[in-house]
Amino acid sequence: FALSYLKLKFKLNAAEDDERSANVAYPVSACQCDSAKVCKDNVPPKNQNSDVYICVYTDSADIVISDIKTLILTQGSMTFKAITDADPNSVTTKSDMGTKREVVKTRLVSVFFIDGSNTAVTVSGTAVVTFAGAQRKLIRFGNRALDDAADAGESEFSVQVAIKDNTPENDAASSVAPIGQYAASAFVAMLVSGFVIALDL
Repeated sequence: FALSYLKLKFKLNAAEDDERSANVAYPVSACQCDSAKVCKDNVPPKNQNSDVYICVYTDSADIVISDIKTLILTQGSMTFKAITDADPNSVTTKSDMGTKREVVKTRLVSVFFIDGSNTAVTVSGTAVVTFAGAQRKLIRFGNRALDDAADAGESEFSVQVAIKDNTPENDAASSVAPIGQYAASAFVAMLVSGFVIALDL
């Protein structure tokens, strides 16, 4: 899982304008899932133009997933930007956001199937997290408890998506068996027809 570090600003003394910062870690995880936001193990390799569901979630009681800022699909030197500055492209959608588990759906475009290497596609992104219910939290600075003034942070995540080899050679090989079966069926039909004609004679 990824750790989200929330940068919190606070004042050491209400009478002073002395601001400090601190980092607080919150765990954020990601997985391949379905449209119901259920994580799936051992997902079969995906075909070209298949939909991919990525769930981003946290088990922390303090935070929620408020947005997905970026989502990029990568395979070697090839990249496909699905979300930029929290704005999804035409083949990508996000759930409503604001809960502990959110989902993004995007598509495995054809560029990842050109070389036929069936190399896994890495889906990586940045989640924006906020405190649940906009509550304020106490943090420790030395021996003092301090109330924070910030309520948001970002966390990176990454998921590997297996793909099938959809090269023309493999497509042709997969079609040999059905064609052969059709030819054999046609040959049997011709024999049966000839047999019926012979009986008529």
